Amino acid sequence: VPATFDARTRGWYQNAKINNTLYWTKPYIFASTKSIGLTAAIPTIDKSGKKIKVVAADFTLESLSTLLHERAELLDEDLIIFSSNKEILAASFNYGKKVTAGQLTTIDTLKSVKIKNAYQQMQKGKFSGEVEDQKNETFIYSISPFKLISDENLYLATLAQKSTVIGDLKQTLYLTIFFSLCITGIISIIIWFLLNSWVIKPLQGLKQITESVARHDFDAVRHIKSRIVEFNDLSS
Repeated sequence: VPATFDARTRGWYQNAKINNTLYWTKPYIFASTKSIGLTAAIPTIDKSGKKIKVVAADFTLESLSTLLHERAELLDEDLIIFSSNKEILAASFNYGKKVTAGQLTTIDTLKSVKIKNAYQQMQKGKFSGEVEDQKNETFIYSISPFKLISDENLYLATLAQKSTVIGDLKQTLYLTIFFSLCITGIISIIIWFLLNSWVIKPLQGLKQITESVARHDFDAVRHIKSRIVEFNDLSS
């Protein structure tokens, strides 16, 4: 970390102090590692209700891509998370450079025609349906909006090859049942469950550690186990 680094000047610190809840930043390049990721910050409050400290943790977008890759292998689908301005935050597949000229790679630069087509359909208000790739193979897609970054909507897109997923099912059946129950519901629940287990709960643990240290109650400090290396390091 540069000698001039002052956490109190960072946006995540200031927003966490202003707001009384968990705050997520937009993706940015970490000063310490030069890797790109997100910062989650939450204020700690004393018994009188006064905000006394801010606990924060960084995690890379590579960690999120790893999570999507593991889910995609189980479901035999492509998963991608992108922002409203087409920036790719994570994907289950290798899409080349993550950052170009200081900016996140966008959907426009992908070689995948099916993902571009799915995005175009979303722009028309169609969040599920069928698209084709460059080989004219048909894929079923579903796009679900969700909020991770505090002031911006993100989108989780799932794409599965039609012949693999539906077999001989009729079009009406797979559109109404498969999309509604399997893709949108299950994928969204899994992603949020894992994010809660890997990020939010460890972050709350870091908050408790910080409050214990502030009270000089060092016996209450416990190591936090997490799939994200940064949480393990911060609680050691």
